[in-house]
Amino acid sequence: MRLGLLFTGALVFSSALSFAVGSARADDHQDSDSSALTAISIIERAHAAAGGQNFVNPGTLYLTGSNTIYRNGRTLLWDDYRMWREFADQKSDAHTVNGKIRIEAKSDGKVVFINAFDGERSFDANGPTD
Repeated sequence: MRLGLLFTGALVFSSALSFAVGSARADDHQDSDSSALTAISIIERAHAAAGGQNFVNPGTLYLTGSNTIYRNGRTLLWDDYRMWREFADQKSDAHTVNGKIRIEAKSDGKVVFINAFDGERSFDANGPTD
């Protein structure tokens, strides 16, 4: 899961970086008096294209797609995989559970996995786990 989130963040940032570099090149061709493209200006443009401070400090996150699980030589497809996340205002450790999260997975319309944390208690498909 963490790897998927890291990959998603890297994908968003690399897309924004490509946009920013392309935008910078287009700007350079339009204005012959523009200053040279620098590493700092590329990062500033990528940061702005990715959402600026909302990208750095998001309040919420919603991901949707599918999830392929490889386990014991078998392949499972969860064709409807969703995650909702509400981040806490303060986070001192990246691996500490805080805020709120809900992950749901379905296969052929049937719920196969639910994991949630409401800020105080954890839940699965059967209800509270603590």
